[in-house]
Amino acid sequence: MSRAVVIAGKPPRSRWLQRLESWDFTLSTVALLTLLIALLLAAVIDISTSANQKEQRVQESELKGQLAQFLLSTREPDGSSLLENPSEFSAVNRALGVITLRRSFFSYLLQTGNARAFKTGDISFEAPRACQVEYPGGRRNGTLAGNLRACFAAVPGDQTGHYVYFSLRYPSSKIQRHHAGQPLADVNRVVLTFSGPRDGRITLAYQVPPLARSRYPSQLARFEQVHEISGFASDDGGLPSRLVSGQAFESQVEEEGGTSQNIVTVVGRLDAAFLQSSTPDDAWPSAALKKATIGVKVYDKASAAAEPVVLFDVPPGKVGTPLVSLTQAYLAAVPSRASLQVISVGHQGTKVIWRSDDAGLSQSTTRLDGWWQDIADRWSALIISKGVLQSAPVSASRTVRIGGPVNVTATLTATPFRLPDLATRAFTWISAAVALIVTLAVYWGINVLKLRRLRAMAYAMAVRPTWAGDLKQFAARNEIGTLARVFYLLLRRSRSRDANLVKRLRNRELRRAEQLRLAEAHVQNRKAILDAVGHEIRAPLQSLLNSTKDQPPVQQKLDRIRRAVEALHEATSVEDGLRSGEIAVAPTDLADWLQRFAHNLNADGRGVEYVGPATEVVVQMDSMQLERILDNLLDNAQRYREVGTDIELQLTESGDLVELAVFNRGASIAEADLERIFDLGVSDSSAPSNGGLGLFAARIYALAMNVTIRASNESGGGVSLILQFSRPTQS
Repeated sequence: MSRAVVIAGKPPRSRWLQRLESWDFTLSTVALLTLLIALLLAAVIDISTSANQKEQRVQESELKGQLAQFLLSTREPDGSSLLENPSEFSAVNRALGVITLRRSFFSYLLQTGNARAFKTGDISFEAPRACQVEYPGGRRNGTLAGNLRACFAAVPGDQTGHYVYFSLRYPSSKIQRHHAGQPLADVNRVVLTFSGPRDGRITLAYQVPPLARSRYPSQLARFEQVHEISGFASDDGGLPSRLVSGQAFESQVEEEGGTSQNIVTVVGRLDAAFLQSSTPDDAWPSAALKKATIGVKVYDKASAAAEPVVLFDVPPGKVGTPLVSLTQAYLAAVPSRASLQVISVGHQGTKVIWRSDDAGLSQSTTRLDGWWQDIADRWSALIISKGVLQSAPVSASRTVRIGGPVNVTATLTATPFRLPDLATRAFTWISAAVALIVTLAVYWGINVLKLRRLRAMAYAMAVRPTWAGDLKQFAARNEIGTLARVFYLLLRRSRSRDANLVKRLRNRELRRAEQLRLAEAHVQNRKAILDAVGHEIRAPLQSLLNSTKDQPPVQQKLDRIRRAVEALHEATSVEDGLRSGEIAVAPTDLADWLQRFAHNLNADGRGVEYVGPATEVVVQMDSMQLERILDNLLDNAQRYREVGTDIELQLTESGDLVELAVFNRGASIAEADLERIFDLGVSDSSAPSNGGLGLFAARIYALAMNVTIRASNESGGGVSLILQFSRPTQS
């Protein structure tokens, strides 16, 4: 006995199990490949998502700390902030010029109040760091002389007058003071040069403080380290200028290695009249003054017999390094180089006052580097990042108050990598695994090609019933050979079943044709009956109309009957007959109409009660058509209501809809019949006189008037037949 015959003789369940076993290679391969791909995809999604979320959280935490450090770095010891003047405090290098400060740093070091107990060591002074610009000095005795710090500033709205305040700090030998009539070339001095719309030059020399000379002439040694600053327009000396005032002091500062260095600090102010010709109404500092550049030349005299040497020479326009600046604060506090934007919020609105991008500071990264990381990044960006993990920029914001009522909001924003470095490496390795899977798929595809050839042959055998086909090429005892034999067996079975199927289809078509013929005959018979009924009623109805012309109520009801008969006579079905009546829809106060309708019914002893608003419920309706509908609904309610109870006409409003419910207390309707009771011929079997036409006609009349009808069982007992009207459209 052949293998095909053995399979065909087994029970259906055994045959299917054996067929599944014969497909073990395909099913196992597909299942394993699907599972492997699912695991790889899950690994990619989990690793990528987790790494991305962790990277964002770490980055957000770092940004908050860096932003707080940046804002702290912009604070000066006196409480001011670099953000008050970002245009001047931004650059990491700038030339000496007059900058704007909120308050003056000038004060006399030696005053009447502290002269009695004055000690140079008690002096504590430092100019604002943001104002100071540092310059390296030359060499003295083969070693570097140190650095010069210079600051020139003006205060807008200065109540004391228009002054340029300045501060100098530099290392120096013991100061050789200037005396009246002495040439300036023989003493320590500082030459200030102003280059701009109005050039100027002034020499600062150190003299004995007048307060010490006048009040403590015997104690001048106590004041030898504090000096009065005098300004001279000429190098030859002469009379000092009254436009310059200030003081200086010397202090010993220890350096690395335990050695000390003499540091000179100069604090002074220069009247605006020296730099510009102005009136009290001019803006201070003026735009011309802000454009001016300043040069500083410091002469040092090591001893009384030594010749003065140039210790520092800073020509106007030479760039130095500020002690602090917004750029320096950003570089020190924000190692990530995230984009920083500072916005001021004040009475004049919101504006951007500083951005790191404008300073040309690019974002750095701690991402791994190397050729393999580059390959992983490119591959991940090509496959995943652009379509799946497009993370939004991470940012941190903080609002601080500067300069009185002005608030600034600093926002640090970092553009994250679409995928963290570790995730891109993992994805690249997983991609290599996917490549191996593709290799397996190619092998599987070769076998699928054999199956396609087998399918083509099976199709040819199916469409050409007389062709047996050549299955010898699939004769091998493998999965595909077994499948070929199964196809052959199925083909034989299919051909025998096709003949039986054709026979059954022909019988089914014959029965369907007979049913259609009977249905058409039934329709023709119904039409004939309706024609006969309409013809028999029209003549006597016309006689009644002629004989009751003086009775309007009777005429109205007879006219209603006439319209129904005319519709039935012209119709080809019951539905057409009910729909083809004349409809005259108009806006009508339904509440008022129902009250009159209920009153007339009660006058006839029908027991109908109206429940609802008194007036002003306007709907689109045909009064005669609605009366027909309610007559049918009330007849139904009359049959099923409890004895001794009234029928209620309940009118309610809900938005754009108005609902009219015909409610009777009585038995509920089965849920399955709530829709069927409106079909033609559906009636109560206990009432043989009821033909099932009333509710059907009510629905047809309602639809002709664009009104819907439904039935509902009430929770407290009883049944409601509900009509839904729409309100008239407002023109």
